Amino acid sequence: MHVNIAFCAFAHEHMDVRVSQPIHALRSAGANVRYFEKKLGTIRNCAPGEAKIAIIQRGLPEAKGWPATVKRFLENDWLLIHECDDFPKTELSVKNGYWQRSLGWKTFEMCHAVQTSTPPLANEFLKRNDEVGMFPNQLFKLPQERPSGEGPLKIFFGALNRREAWQPIIADINKVLNQHPKLHVVVVQDRDFFDALTCSKKVFYPVQCYADYMKLLSDCDIALLPLNASKFNSFKSDIKFVEAAGARTAVVASPTVYQHTIRHGQTGLVARSPQEWSKHLVKLIESAAYRSQVMKAAFNYVESERMLDSHIQHRLNWYRSLWLRRKELNQKLFEKFPAINPHHTDGT
Repeated sequence: MHVNIAFCAFAHEHMDVRVSQPIHALRSAGANVRYFEKKLGTIRNCAPGEAKIAIIQRGLPEAKGWPATVKRFLENDWLLIHECDDFPKTELSVKNGYWQRSLGWKTFEMCHAVQTSTPPLANEFLKRNDEVGMFPNQLFKLPQERPSGEGPLKIFFGALNRREAWQPIIADINKVLNQHPKLHVVVVQDRDFFDALTCSKKVFYPVQCYADYMKLLSDCDIALLPLNASKFNSFKSDIKFVEAAGARTAVVASPTVYQHTIRHGQTGLVARSPQEWSKHLVKLIESAAYRSQVMKAAFNYVESERMLDSHIQHRLNWYRSLWLRRKELNQKLFEKFPAINPHHTDGT
């Protein structure tokens, strides 16, 4: 069955692994995908019997008017899926009133299905919708390998909003860096982290496009992935580890999120205290053989288990299964939200 997908992205910036890369993979797998940026859209002239899937990526529309919009999708026989790969109710969305102006959690009820990226998110959305597809973040392609032995040993840090994670360990990291003066540090995005480093051999890059971000990462030998324990962070994906491993960069990471993917001591090192951060970092710096062993094991894991082309057919099959059950799914929606039924008329 041919699948038509209207992919409506409302948070496309720096979201390659959830937007552009899956779109490329879906097209490569034979789907007809049309991309809409920060707006809703559908595909005209789909052949009878073909699946028609509208995906709303990170959209949290205002309550006023949204039921009527959903009704129009249904009138035209489109199956509606919300894509959300982060915990949707954030402090910022509540503070600025965005969450209150929306339908909130009902957004994820007033659709046929929800797709997401982690088991904790899937469990959260299952409280609101029986149809949840969980598709972990994968890599679309592997970056080119850096020639071995080329250039100085480099440490990579690239993230935003990690101050609470790196502040408790920055003194220990600086101590290690100052004990190894030949090290170079590459920092992307976080200027505060860069300024907190006391070493002299450091370079800062602002926000990069995905290809340049991966190039900088693949030019480094060790990546630091601190992530503090919080409810919001517990829903995050392990993509930064997957990217580092795919870029052949050995990792030291916090247990939050990453302990579920990293095999400690084999595919990376999990640091549970500031002292462990310095101990693990020193081990990777001072033992090229161990660093190479960890890096290769992590790379092999990504190459064999976390490549998008090995998983995209599963996603397409899920879309097809939803399409074949759309009458049943429509009925469930109409029972819960009668006003979105195309045959519903006010006052009847």
